[in-house]
Parts: sequence; structure tokens; C-alpha cells
Amino acid sequence: APASGGLGYYGRVGVDGYERYEAGTDWRTRYGDAAAAFSQVDGRAAGRFSVRGGAAYVGDMLVLAPSITDSIAVVSVGDEPGVRVYQDRQLVGRTDKSGRVVLTRLRPFEPNRIAFDARDVSLTNEYRQTEAVLVPGLRTGHEVSFESSHERSAIAYVVDQAGVPITQGGRIADVDSGRAYPIGMDGRIYLEGARPVTRLKYVRDKMICEAEIRLGPRNPDTPYDDAGTVPCLPVVSLR
Repeated sequence: APASGGLGYYGRVGVDGYERYEAGTDWRTRYGDAAAAFSQVDGRAAGRFSVRGGAAYVGDMLVLAPSITDSIAVVSVGDEPGVRVYQDRQLVGRTDKSGRVVLTRLRPFEPNRIAFDARDVSLTNEYRQTEAVLVPGLRTGHEVSFESSHERSAIAYVVDQAGVPITQGGRIADVDSGRAYPIGMDGRIYLEGARPVTRLKYVRDKMICEAEIRLGPRNPDTPYDDAGTVPCLPVVSLR
């Protein structure tokens, strides 16, 4: 069976003074291996079935895995399920619903290059690294954590009281942090590190207005939130 899990099979036929037939299948899951085989030698048939797996404590976690014969590692990719994980560029598994996968074939005292496929992670999560190198001891357990940041980004279209988009001739900034943002076409503002509620102040010539951007629940399938059209209401006029 593939190292990453799945089904494998084999078959053998031999004629050496007597006829011999053999066939079998292997099934690998994240919790262990199962195998079934059937053979017939010189007219005598036999079958066998086996199940094997392993359990270990890694840190404060009890993990179940396929048979453990070497060092192991629990790899965490944030809390993202279904992420492909590689060991030395070979696919060895996918993360479970908690974002973890157990690797059981680490080579002791040698560099083991562990990486994940960044195409499988949520667009709203950012990772500082997608690869790590682990040099384990003999039959030791390790944790490899790829941590993510959940910074939100948002786009808003800011218009004045008359519904006209604000222009690039003015300046717009976060009221609380003072951070300024460039103004794009149609009054478009791109906010990095957006909060659930962000207040912006726009200043141009003798006019000052404020816009309040409110974000709803996060959509994990999009790289940014669309706050839609946001009115900028006058605060004071400069004379």
C-alpha cells in the first residue's frame, strides 16, 4: 500500500515441480495496516488475515498510527484538515480534522525534510514556512508544528454623503492606529490586518469625514472580506 495510505495488491504464480498461486491485498489507514492473502500450493489452499498498528505518547498526546519501527513525528499544519504532507518529497499522508498527521518512517540521525503543500491550506491563513528539517534520535517521538497567522484583510468602497466615491487627492487613515491606506479607483480601500470594526478618517481640502467598516463572519474560502460600499459621513469642515 502507498505510504500515504490506500490500497495495494500483489499476485504471484510459480511452477517449479508443483503449481503455486498466491494473491493478496494491503490496506493502509492513518491508524494501522490490514492485510489479507490467499494461496494455493499443489492443490492445497490457505488464507490469512492480519491487522497491525502502533501507539505512542508524543508530548502530551497519545497517537495511533501504522506499525512504529523507527522514530515518529506528529506534524501539525495549523488546524487545517486534508493538507498533503511530504517527507523528502514523497507524499506520506494528509492531515486529519485537527490538522495533524503522524509520520512513522523517520530515519534516525539523518536529516528528514518535512513539508506541506501550500495549495491545500485556507487562503485566509499565512504561514512563515512550509518546510522543516528534523534529525531524530533512535526510536524517538517529535512534534513539528507549522503555525499560521489569521490576519484578516478586507476591501471597502468608500463614498461621500452624496454617494460619490472619494478621490485619490485626499488622505484616509485608521482613526485608532493612524495607519494610512492608499485610495484606489472608485474609492476602493484595501485593509490589511482588518478588525471587526475599523473607523477611517478621510481628509481632503476643507472636508473631513469618517467611515465605519464592519466585518461579518469570516469566509475561509476567500483571501479577503468584501465590506461593500461604505458611506463617509462629514465630521467637520475646515475654514
